[in-house]
Formats: sequence, C-alpha cells, structure tokens
Amino acid sequence: MIDTYLSKSQYIKIQSRNRKRNSNIYPSYHRILIAKKSCYPMDSSITVTDTEVDINLQALLDHTSKRIVEANAEKLETFSDEELMNIILTVKWGMDGSTGNSEYNQVFENDNGLLTDASVFITSMVPIEARSIKKVFFQNPRPSSTRLCRPIRILFEAETSELIIRERQYIEDQILSLKPTIVTKHQRTVQIKYCMLFTMVDGKVCSAVTETSSSQSSSRCYICQAKPTDMNNIQKVCQRSVNVSSYQFGLSTLHAWIRFLEYFLHVAYRLDLKKWQVRGEDKIKIIERKKNLQKRFKIEMGMNIDKPRAGGSGTSNDGSILQVLASGCQIDTAKFNNYCIETAQLLVHLYPWYYLPCSVHKILKFFHTDIGNIIHASSPDHLRIVI
Repeated sequence: MIDTYLSKSQYIKIQSRNRKRNSNIYPSYHRILIAKKSCYPMDSSITVTDTEVDINLQALLDHTSKRIVEANAEKLETFSDEELMNIILTVKWGMDGSTGNSEYNQVFENDNGLLTDASVFITSMVPIEARSIKKVFFQNPRPSSTRLCRPIRILFEAETSELIIRERQYIEDQILSLKPTIVTKHQRTVQIKYCMLFTMVDGKVCSAVTETSSSQSSSRCYICQAKPTDMNNIQKVCQRSVNVSSYQFGLSTLHAWIRFLEYFLHVAYRLDLKKWQVRGEDKIKIIERKKNLQKRFKIEMGMNIDKPRAGGSGTSNDGSILQVLASGCQIDTAKFNNYCIETAQLLVHLYPWYYLPCSVHKILKFFHTDIGNIIHASSPDHLRIVI
C-alpha cells in the first residue's frame, strides 16, 4: 500500500480477488490501520493549528528509537548489556521551503500578514545509524529517500532568513534538553542517546545561519565569503581564510549533481558570446541557443532540460548526489583534493569568461577539507555519506 499508494477500495479489491483464488496473503484493512497508527508518535506530542503542525522532538525521537529496536529485535542477542546501554543514534535534520502551492479561501487566526498557504516551510529529520562503539545496530540503507524522513514542524509561512534563524534556534533549544530513550524488548534494555546533525540544508539556509551578506547571499560562498568575481582566481581562493564552523553544515551534496549540470548548460548557452553577464541583443542570441540545445536534448536523449516547472518549484533539471559520494568506496582525500583543484583550474582555463558558481566552487575547493565532517565510518573498510 505504501509503495503503490493504494486507496482503501483498491486494496480491498486486490485482497478479495486473491481470497477467491485461495490466496489469503493480505491482512485485513483494519489491521493495516492499526499498523499505520503505530507509526505515529503519541497524540499528546502533536500540536495542530490552522497555520502549523508541531511534533515534540523528544517524543518523535523516542518513538523512532522504539520502532528501530522493534524492527531490529533479532540483533539484540548479538549485543552485550553494556553495548545496548551505549547506543548512539545519528540523526540528520534540516529545513526547506516550498512555494507555488494552492491557495484556499480561508481566514487564519492571528494573521500577521506573513501567513499564506501558498508557501510551506518544513523542518524534518532522518535517522542515519544506531550503533555502539564497535557494532552497528541499525543503518538506514537509503538516507536520501523520503521513506524514513520524519517531519518535526510544518508552517504556512514563506521562507525568509529571519524564519530560518528562528526555526533553527527553536529546534536547537529542544536538542539541548534531549534525554536518552530507554526501550525494553525481549527482556533486554536498550538505552539510546542522540547525535543531531544539521546537514539537511541548501545554500539559502547556510547563508542565513552564517549571516552571509544578504546582498549576494545566493552567489557568495558562506565558507570563505568569496564573491563570484573571486572564484576564478584559484590561487587567491585557496589562500582565503575560512569560517571553520560552517563545515558543520556539510556541502549540500543532494543538489551538487544538478548544479554541475546547470553550470555546463549555462556555459554552453554562452559559448558563442563568451560573456558571463548578458544584456540587450545578446539575450536574444542566448535564448535562441538555449532553445536549440533544449530541442536537441529532447530529440537525441529524450530529456527536458532547464524548463521551469509550474508553480515556481524549480526546473526540470534533476539528479541525485555526486557519484563519487555514493560509490561506497573509501576516498583518498589528498588525491581527491588534487583532482578537484586540477578540475577547477581546467574549467577556468577553458571558460575564463564564466565565473564558477558558488555550489561548484564549494565542492571543488572544500570537499577534501570537509569530508571528515560529512562522512563517518560504517565499517573499517567503507565510508558512507550522512547528508
């Protein structure tokens, strides 16, 4: 039902047809509802108003820990009592906004002029791994999937720097007061403590929480404060001082593949003009070349490239994370650093008239430095990305 989004009538029809063939493999719909209810934290921990939904973080983590222990109960025998009393659950959390949603004819209570159901701001978390010092009790096989993503708070409010800072402080206040969770299963007691990583963030969130200059926050690097006009000077960039505390946010790798694609697309649009900024009649030439490339991508590869989506929810460009991050192989940071710097130098040599975008700059300049903050050892032989 989860993967196929079956309605109640669809599920009952499938169940009925299988029973007629003497194949009683589907539980009753009533049992499905009971199982679904068990996936929710306690009702008392959920607050719902006409403008927000708020779930107490302690209650949500308690419930998540309980479900993890129940789903991995067979592993309890392989852990000593001491190990079970020292389980650390690593959780990533973050926030993002969405615009262009449907607006309805309704009045909000205590409307301050900022409330609108056209905009939604969501804070959520994903459990990554539960382990003792030496053993793994639970590991999320798909940390970038929505399957284990759990909402903490949902607001009808437009994403702004003020809201981002306020929301982060609200969650961090709860993190400071977190207590270990005690779960008993099969006469074994498990104590789970929490490691919360604020890494589910995009460039806008990072710029807001690091107080990067608002005039160029989308294009200025929040790690070294480099402006677009600085980013092609690789030697100068490598010598800039950095805000080490910003490493805690990771590198927003979820959108990295998309940003690299867009970089090469924008370079391709300008190959004839060889200009970063386009004005006047040059815009017409760029639009014509863009349409031609979009047409060729569609005909030759069946891909819709760089087309805006309805409602202002981005473009048709999609992807996941950089393949090197998902390779499952150990990464030699020194060699990868050299590879990144050489790649940046090559791009600047080939296209000196187009400044490296901030997202491309961050990967090529800081990935080797930041890798220790965004990965952790899941076994002695492998490394896994946790953002």
